[in-house]
Amino acid sequence: RNLTFDYINSFDREKDELAEKLSKGNITAIGITTTLYTSSYPILEIVSFIKRYNKSAKIIVGGPFIASSVHTMDEPALQELMKSIGADFYINSAQGEAALVNVLSALKDNSLYENIENIYFLKDGKYVSTQTSMENNLLEDNLIDWNLYGEKVGEYAAVRTATSCPFSCAFCAFPTHAGQYQTVSVEGIEKELNQLESIGTVKCISFVDDTFNVPLDRFKDILKMMIKNKYSFKWNSYFRCQFADEETVELMKQSGCDGVFLGIESG
Repeated sequence: RNLTFDYINSFDREKDELAEKLSKGNITAIGITTTLYTSSYPILEIVSFIKRYNKSAKIIVGGPFIASSVHTMDEPALQELMKSIGADFYINSAQGEAALVNVLSALKDNSLYENIENIYFLKDGKYVSTQTSMENNLLEDNLIDWNLYGEKVGEYAAVRTATSCPFSCAFCAFPTHAGQYQTVSVEGIEKELNQLESIGTVKCISFVDDTFNVPLDRFKDILKMMIKNKYSFKWNSYFRCQFADEETVELMKQSGCDGVFLGIESG
């Protein structure tokens, strides 16, 4: 998207590095994701830290915590939450990549925010919401270029080969929030894994798909591809037990499976 970026892996472990990056003064915007947050307290800490070292960069907060807050809170409570966090923009989307790019482009071009879908932005002391729509960012067109991260990837990497979930279980609303189920081709996955192998530091990969072994034929093709390439790393994933036969389990073993995580419905 013709945007330059920098990043840290962990706020808790890399505060000194973050402070150094913030103090350089060459940052237009800072994005904070909220994938694992169930309250606003970690976000408050991060925002406070950012403002201590950089008062000019715009702060953008997105991810599941924001999306779920918009869905579950009434307007006064939502306004109070957003004001307490103190960000300049909030992304309201289960995906959000397109909204983020549009906000960054508007900041660069000094253009209006009203026409950007799926965001809240601060205007006259109140957070104004824009039109909402379901984003559909195709994974195949947005594969991660792991070479951008080099050795900083470290020993562990998380790889996504699908979005949403192909099932519609009565107890789970995830497919409704995450949108249409889509997958990356085996060739696309191979490209990412080859990059990770070439970096040389990766010892284990976690496939973070909601159900990695579905559809079964695709899963077997992925395993055969991994066996063919003789990757040096182990791997793990979430796993649905009803889609497992003897051939699959043998392929998993040969491809370097270290273990799988079973959903509670697997009992």
